[in-house]
Amino acid sequence: MYLYPRLTLSAATEISKTKSTLDTLILRQTHDGNKLIVDDSALYAPTGGHRVDSQHLKTLRKLVRDYADKLGFPEQPDVHTRQTFDTQCSIILFQNMNLTPSEASSLGVWSHMTCILLPDIVRWRFGGDATSEDRFIGSARGLRRNTFGRLWWRAYLLHEPARIDDQFYLLSQFGEDDLVQITERPSLAGSPLLAKQVLLSFLEISQGLKQSTADTQIRDRALLRDVVKRIRRLLPIVVFEALDPQTLKGLIDDLFVKSVESLQQV
Repeated sequence: MYLYPRLTLSAATEISKTKSTLDTLILRQTHDGNKLIVDDSALYAPTGGHRVDSQHLKTLRKLVRDYADKLGFPEQPDVHTRQTFDTQCSIILFQNMNLTPSEASSLGVWSHMTCILLPDIVRWRFGGDATSEDRFIGSARGLRRNTFGRLWWRAYLLHEPARIDDQFYLLSQFGEDDLVQITERPSLAGSPLLAKQVLLSFLEISQGLKQSTADTQIRDRALLRDVVKRIRRLLPIVVFEALDPQTLKGLIDDLFVKSVESLQQV
């Protein structure tokens, strides 16, 4: 496992202020070749793996940039392009970074990725006159808004190693709003089994509703939000992680059925 360079919060805050309004091409040119692979002020965790070398960082940077270029960098991406990038970048990061969850939980690791290694991609993905500091660093709620940290954790939570055809199937089935409902709620995201089952059940029942001849008029977003509320009410009394997969599926499926019935009445 690799240990990645980390920026302190003060250093990342200062750097993000200088780069949050710069043009994407200017950032690409100033971070090309061997320039700024590792910032001089970067730190590393003392234990837990081997320090990543510059060549690996260059390879990782090229993989992410090449995919952004394929999607039209530096042209401002539309909603579909942003979703496509997020899905594929999640996979690229998860498959190539060789991170432990402990290392991936460090805000400093992802701050170095956004501020030093790939600030051009941050500005491209979250464009406008200025990109929010949260997208470079994170927020008071942690790294859930960091451009790359949030993507690695999505792949970690939702990948299915046992699925032979496509272990990242779930990532491509949902939009940003749906994934945020799960990944930005620690009570759900803290359990990969629960997070995956919620989305699997959601996918199954939403497809069933679309195929139904009944005039349901239920929006997917409203359905998922209602189920999430029901799960959170059960958290103090149900240990979801202790349930076997079949029982967990049955419980979550039942919550979706109850939500559909309730929303149809409304």
